[in-house]
Amino acid sequence: MNAPSDFPTRALPARYYTDPALYARALERIFRNSWQYFCHGSFLPEPGDYYAFELLGEDLFVVRGRDGALR
Repeated sequence: MNAPSDFPTRALPARYYTDPALYARALERIFRNSWQYFCHGSFLPEPGDYYAFELLGEDLFVVRGRDGALR
């Protein structure tokens, strides 16, 4: 299905959403080379609180230390 001719299109071509090689390239060039947000500090209000998850195929966690710092 094509958009009407007067419809402003700003999406990437479909292959950017479906091509495994383009996905792998984006992972390496963009996501693995930049900071990624995964939770807000308010999720961990008390020392010892932690948040564990998987991101880009990696198991990660953040913990609030006894001194109140996030690690």
